[in-house]
This record gives sequence, C-alpha cells and structure tokens, in this order.
Amino acid sequence: MTPPLLSGLLQRQYDQSHRNFTRQLELNRARSLGFDTSKQINSIHKGGVTWLDLERADNRYLLAGSADCSVAVYDVAQPFGSSGQQNSGSGDYGSVLKITSANSDCHQYSVSSVAWYPIDTGLFVTGSFDHQVKVWDANLGQAACSFTFPDRVYGVAMSAIAATHCLIAVVGGDPHIKLCDPATGGFTHSLVGHREPVWAVSWSLDSEYHLVTGGCDGQVRMWDIRTYNCLRIFDEHVTQRPKPVRAESAGSR
Repeated sequence: MTPPLLSGLLQRQYDQSHRNFTRQLELNRARSLGFDTSKQINSIHKGGVTWLDLERADNRYLLAGSADCSVAVYDVAQPFGSSGQQNSGSGDYGSVLKITSANSDCHQYSVSSVAWYPIDTGLFVTGSFDHQVKVWDANLGQAACSFTFPDRVYGVAMSAIAATHCLIAVVGGDPHIKLCDPATGGFTHSLVGHREPVWAVSWSLDSEYHLVTGGCDGQVRMWDIRTYNCLRIFDEHVTQRPKPVRAESAGSR
C-alpha cells in the first residue's frame, strides 16, 4: 500500500490533484502535533491571561497581560533554574520583566491587550479596562507615556511594516477608533463608522496605511488612515439595513 504522503507526491507529480495533496499534507502535520512536556513557563499572574504577543525581532520574548492587572515578559528561548539564573539544563522558562501592583505605573484594572513595538524589544504597549493605554520602556519597566480614553480599552495594535509612522490603533467601548502617536504623546485622529463598541483591531500586512476593525455591530471594516475613510464594510449578517422608502400617495402629489 502506498503511504498517504507518497501518494500525494505522486498525484502532484502527475497534476492529478494539487489541492488534495495540500490538504493531506496539512492533515499529516496536524496529526503529528503534540505538547512539549519538557518545557514549562512559570507564570507570575494570579488571574487569567488575557493577551499574548511574541516579538518579531528575535522571536524570543513573550509579552503577556492578565486580568489581575499585571504584565510580564517571558524569555521562551533561555530556560531559568529554580534560583532565577539562566540554566540551559532546566526546562522552566521564567519572566525577565514583571509589572504588578507594586509598580506605581501598573494598570488599575484588567489588562485587555498587549503589543510589542514592531522594530525592537525596547518598547511595548498595553491597554486596560481602566481606560488607559500605556507605552512602556521594557528596559526600565516604567511607563514612558500614557493615553486616557472615555471608555474601556479592548484592543491595541501597531503596524509591523510601517516606515512612515508609529501610530497605535486603539479600540474599545467607544465606537470611534483612536490613533495615538507615542512620539508626540497625542491623538492624531479618529475613525468613525462603527455604531457599537469595537472589540478587534489589526493592521494590514500589505499597506502601512490600512487598518481592519471588528465591532459589536457585526461589521468588519477596512480603513485608510490617510483619508480617514472606510474602504470596505464586511457585514455578513446585514446588520445595517437600508431604511425602507415610503411610497407617496397619489393625493400628495
């Protein structure tokens, strides 16, 4: 009997079914996945972990936010021993930075989202239910600047490909998406279109000026921050129906 993977290779060679080959390859990879029981991250959080972000510069430092207001950075490449010292023979991975209630800059309520500064690991951003977004100096463990919002913050995001700006997109209980500039410490502008709180935000990987958001109104919107305009509205459930047009009676003409 021909093994499934070899059968797929033969099918692709003879142009019989490239799609089936790809699907079979994905299934084989999924079946081979398993937990690595030799590695463990020693969490410092006492509440649920709400958000994770692995920096892209070295793919080494994992940023975590928690419902207990804490924020931590974990080194997932270098294990730490029980004494807190680096130990290549141990499978325990510990925190290299922790921000808890003992830190005067710590958030007052649950940390809802975290994001690394895309260029390096010197800065990261956090958003919280305390209506605050904070930009942190990762080396000092201190807030470099902060932004205050009228409602809870649900998400923060920075573009991974931006070359002309370092804006932070912020979404939350306010239907308006805010763009913050950490270089000036101020807001640049708002994107208006959602009718209810916005829960999700992500920058495009094709253009540094395009932003995607998802709201409680059932809509996913794509924005161009240069013109402040909404480029696309993806509304699967047709939450924004046009108002019916009333026909005029003959007597009113």
